[in-house]
Amino acid sequence: MANFEAQLEAELAAQEMMAEIEAEMARQAALDAFQAKLAADKAAAAASTAAYQVR
Repeated sequence: MANFEAQLEAELAAQEMMAEIEAEMARQAALDAFQAKLAADKAAAAASTAAYQVR
């Protein structure tokens, strides 16, 4: 019985660890998307400024 409980606890710990890893991957994906949008916005602002200065 103790062996079964230990195995159950180990499986639960592994599931919790996987959930934490998946959450971290989702946070990283959101950060990557945010940084990409920031870079695109920065490039658009630079292009807009350049176009304005040409006038």
